[in-house]
Amino acid sequence: MPPRRRIAGWVVAGGGLAVLTALFHWPAADSDLSTIMLLYLSVTVAAATVGGFGPGLATAVASVAIVTFAFTHPRGSGAVEDPRRRFVEMWAEGGRGGAAA
Repeated sequence: MPPRRRIAGWVVAGGGLAVLTALFHWPAADSDLSTIMLLYLSVTVAAATVGGFGPGLATAVASVAIVTFAFTHPRGSGAVEDPRRRFVEMWAEGGRGGAAA
């Protein structure tokens, strides 16, 4: 893969994550967690399509961290209040890395 595409993948990853996090910033957003996760999945797929395995994998890992910290209750911590949500989140996010790569 040419270096320009790999760089473009990193730009898509960083820009997409930043834009989504800003759009759904935790004090203002009351969106459903599944909707937010699907939007982060689309950024992961876009980064992997443009930049390959490295940007795709990094975007998947960063998405898990952002969704857990910013969008699951209690917001602003790494803890997940509802154990069922933790399982669903880990399952959905784990499937992301394989699908994006």
